[in-house]
Parts: sequence; structure tokens; C-alpha cells
Amino acid sequence: MPTTFTGLMLLVVLLLPGLTFAVVRERQGSERRPTPFRETGTVVFCSVLTELVTLDVRIIWPPGSARQ
Repeated sequence: MPTTFTGLMLLVVLLLPGLTFAVVRERQGSERRPTPFRETGTVVFCSVLTELVTLDVRIIWPPGSARQ
């Protein structure tokens, strides 16, 4: 558990993409309920994947670079 407000905000920001994915998937999916472990794994995996893609894009196109 995060012990500071900054830690809590970092946790929320890092898990938000995976949670969004899980909610959208749940609305479009069937009634099958995954186990809590599998659902947590899906949220964490999608969050990490989204953060890595964002990091990769920032490396390819750094802020302030001139695009023509």
C-alpha cells in the first residue's frame, strides 16, 4: 500500500490504463467471470504495456523536437 499521497497518485496513474481496458473488455464480453488473480494480472499487464508504449513514443519523438 502506498504510504504517501504521491505514492497513491502514482499507483492510480500507473494502473488507470489497465483498469480502463478491463472495464471496456467487461462491457463488450460475455458473462464469464475471470478469477480475481487473472483480472488483477490483466489490469497490471495492460497498464505496464501502455506505459512502455508511451515511453517508447517519447524516446522516438522527444518533447521539443521539430517535426516537419
